[in-house]
Amino acid sequence: MKLGFLTACLPTWSLDDVARCASRTGFEALEVAAWPDLGDRPFTATHLRAEAFGPAQADEVCALFDRHGLTLSSLAYYDNNLHSDPNERQAVNDQLRACIKAAALVGAPTVGTFIDRDPGKTITDNLRDAEKIFPPLV
Repeated sequence: MKLGFLTACLPTWSLDDVARCASRTGFEALEVAAWPDLGDRPFTATHLRAEAFGPAQADEVCALFDRHGLTLSSLAYYDNNLHSDPNERQAVNDQLRACIKAAALVGAPTVGTFIDRDPGKTITDNLRDAEKIFPPLV
């Protein structure tokens, strides 16, 4: 087991700065925040732009982690996959798909996400929606 943290706690820092600090202070792994850059939203950060991520960016990120002796344990995108607005829900699900593809490119074994709910629906109805939405994402 390696000790690490979620980079979203340092939203204004570059990934290089986060990795440098983590390495210097004895951390061994990072869960890298991969929210889309939508401005100043609380509790989010964009340390990896999954929606525009390809092999060249993956090589850069892998080199960065190697240089600092860190493991990229996971990509993080904790947003509402059951959002009540269908367009927002689609955007969240699309970003999650981009994170999954980016994770594969950097060899990260997992992508952390959040189910959440549509507050206008019952728990049963939210679970029914989750049964439809999550299988293609998983």
